[in-house]
Amino acid sequence: MKDYTYVVKYTTKLRERARGISTFLLEIVFPRNPELKALEALSTLEFLTKVERCIGTDSPVVEAIFNYRTPLMREAIWQLKYRGNKKIAGLLAEHMYEEMITLAGDDFESHSSASSNHIFFLPIPLSSKRRKERGFNQGELLAKAIMKIDTANVFTFVPHFLEKIKDTPSQTSISDRRKRIKNVRGCFQVPEKMASLVHGKTFILIDDVTTTGSTLEEARRALLSAGARKVTCLAVAH
Repeated sequence: MKDYTYVVKYTTKLRERARGISTFLLEIVFPRNPELKALEALSTLEFLTKVERCIGTDSPVVEAIFNYRTPLMREAIWQLKYRGNKKIAGLLAEHMYEEMITLAGDDFESHSSASSNHIFFLPIPLSSKRRKERGFNQGELLAKAIMKIDTANVFTFVPHFLEKIKDTPSQTSISDRRKRIKNVRGCFQVPEKMASLVHGKTFILIDDVTTTGSTLEEARRALLSAGARKVTCLAVAH
């Protein structure tokens, strides 16, 4: 057993070293642009001074933190959504976590170690096809970064409580709100084996960016239909 443990630890170190070398080589061959380097170097407070806050969304049930039109915010979302940039995920997660605490309100105040009082959170799921194409879910990157911050275990990450059962066209390709609503209608569901766990619980749904709020609204509807007590929706930007 000791020999096996040693081999596992040694193999893990080799993999980490290999990743470090590959990252170094990629930086030489494909150097990051100065804007990205500057973005990744920002502290949480510095980031706040360079992006605009969102003053409202198009949905009465969806909250957003930042204005997507801010150039730095657009770069951050692009890096998260299409590059799976974990540094950016960590930076945005700091702000998401603070907002989640605020949104939780009375639910946060009544939080205890009892599972019935946990505040669950989860990202908007991708279809299996889209996930394979992209290789990751940017919402899950945010969620995992939030978990690292949540040392008090206020929130419980439940990525399997909701699934996307239809591979819909990207919402970014549709400008009309009515068509966006129709595009995502019925595309989410709570898996049957999770239905009893959803009933009576409080949830926070998170996403990277929202335009009309249609996707978050539809995911919220699926959770409420399965018996969730309360579902709050939060996006990084609008």
